[in-house]
Amino acid sequence: MSGDLCVKKTDCSCFVEELEDVLSEGESYIDFNCTLQCRCSDQVLTCNENYRCDDNAVCTYRDGEHRCHCNEDYDGDGVTCTKVVKYKDCYELLRDNFIEDGVYTIYPTHWPDGSLNVYCDMTTDGGGWVVSMPSQ
Repeated sequence: MSGDLCVKKTDCSCFVEELEDVLSEGESYIDFNCTLQCRCSDQVLTCNENYRCDDNAVCTYRDGEHRCHCNEDYDGDGVTCTKVVKYKDCYELLRDNFIEDGVYTIYPTHWPDGSLNVYCDMTTDGGGWVVSMPSQ
């Protein structure tokens, strides 16, 4: 039964002891150590005891939710985090097999705002050229 229909929260099938509350249908919960992930589905609480943060993540409350969050310069869901490659120019992109002309994000050395979207020409005279910076 949902939390609204129970006499005592602890009698509800989706009661989470650590929260001392009941999860709503479809709602998930991750414990304070990020070692347990539970979800309420069809009024049954199903838990994954193998939930664990990636080595490049931290268990913390951020952006309105408690879970694993990837460290800076990493992307992912916190359980799996992948290093974000920050190319400093179009030529580095070309060397890493980005061969299509188009808009790319680069991170020029000493650029004050960190990243910059530029149009890269990857074909003329061997490629790897910054041609323009598109309007923002």
